Amino acid sequence: MGSRKDKPIEQPNPFIAAIALWQNAFKSWMDAYNEYIAVYSKMTEHWLNLYSGSLFKERKKNNNNS
Repeated sequence: MGSRKDKPIEQPNPFIAAIALWQNAFKSWMDAYNEYIAVYSKMTEHWLNLYSGSLFKERKKNNNNS
């Protein structure tokens, strides 16, 4: 019969598991942040277009009345 020394028992390393957990969490956070920035940029562009459009109409109205 073989002794225990013949077959090393592989035990999971908790540090490697923790690193994988943090990598997954960081990747998920980066994906969420990138999506937030994309949506925020589109929202800002929308509001700027609305605001600049109303300014253009206001200037045109004032120039016609002068």
